[in-house]
Amino acid sequence: MELKMTGEDVARKVNEMMPCHDLRFDGVQENIDGVIAYWQFTAYEGPVKGASMAVKSCDPDAVQVALENLIRKFKQGEIR
Repeated sequence: MELKMTGEDVARKVNEMMPCHDLRFDGVQENIDGVIAYWQFTAYEGPVKGASMAVKSCDPDAVQVALENLIRKFKQGEIR
């Protein structure tokens, strides 16, 4: 039987892979855009401090990619 990671576990794992962002799990946002759920995370440190992101998968790799994309967009001036 496969054990799924909690949002807190995923945030902890992403923080190990990408230190200095203090990523925290906010909760599950249900029924957004007709999708069953998004997992919401917020960075409390780093270049995107205070920014939240919603991902469709509670998987460390998916959350890491979302955080990297958020940082890239910030550095390119696409978001402030």
